[in-house]
Amino acid sequence: MPQIEVYTKFKIHDGRLETFKNTVEQLAALGRNAGAGLLRYDWFLDDARGECIAMEVHADEAAMDAHNLNAEAGLMRLREFSYRAVEMLVDAAPDADLVPGGGTRLFRFAAGLGAGSAAARFSPAGGRGETKHIEIYTRFFINPGSFEAFRADAAALLQAVKDKDTGTVRYDWFYDAGESECLALDTYDDAAAMFAHMANCHDAHERLLANATMVTEFLGALPEEAMAAVSKYDPYILPFFAGLKPYSQGGFG
Repeated sequence: MPQIEVYTKFKIHDGRLETFKNTVEQLAALGRNAGAGLLRYDWFLDDARGECIAMEVHADEAAMDAHNLNAEAGLMRLREFSYRAVEMLVDAAPDADLVPGGGTRLFRFAAGLGAGSAAARFSPAGGRGETKHIEIYTRFFINPGSFEAFRADAAALLQAVKDKDTGTVRYDWFYDAGESECLALDTYDDAAAMFAHMANCHDAHERLLANATMVTEFLGALPEEAMAAVSKYDPYILPFFAGLKPYSQGGFG
């Protein structure tokens, strides 16, 4: 079983923000002592919206089970003062008992810059928090009856990235079992690389949106030049809050 990536989004109950943050800090401290099996455990938090995203990468199923057991008490506390939605991203079809209950949704890797998702090549030493990488998590809601057209346009977009982009370090696409949603995770070396991607792939991206609508989240604070370019779109940005390493606030050390 390859590495497993987990994305969890929390909506914090009114008046419980500080309690939520204290619990997340405790969970992050547990993560730092979890051993080599926990490759990523980053939390992004928007105080004003009362929303939080946790991004995890586990070495394998056993590492994920060990982490969930170790963090069980803290995760149960979070459920007392927030709503959550969990998505598991995998390279291949998992065993039937891999996906836990509680509404967890499974997305399978479809295509990317490499043979498998970047989670399977994740290196803590190259973590986002030590660079000016820009990380984006995009959800596409595919129009009914448009899956095949969307998938073809997505393939053309990926090919444009491979042919033209030089600073795109991750570009992975995952689909749900019902073929109604697609998750795209992309990471750029810096703002210049993101701008280059936007120019290189504008037309291919517009064709993709003829068959879907999208919601985009920026994980970590954006560099000033990137913020200036996207501010007119009212971007959804969640600053870095806590993780396996003592990254600077916003993730740019």
